[in-house]
Amino acid sequence: NALEFIKEFNLTYPNGPDIGGKITIDYGVAGIPVTFFVDREGVIKDRFVGAIFERYLVARIEELLK
Repeated sequence: NALEFIKEFNLTYPNGPDIGGKITIDYGVAGIPVTFFVDREGVIKDRFVGAIFERYLVARIEELLK
């Protein structure tokens, strides 16, 4: 079912199974969509649950790129 969903919506970002929900728990995913903000060192600095406004997304990315 997951592969069909990925193909139907032409998802191009990496996908993989979360068997047992461990990744979901470890990353604190409370719902979808969820956006993670990662700094240049690969450290998660923030997350946003729900639909995100473009202006907030851009501002957060610009802040992390400083």
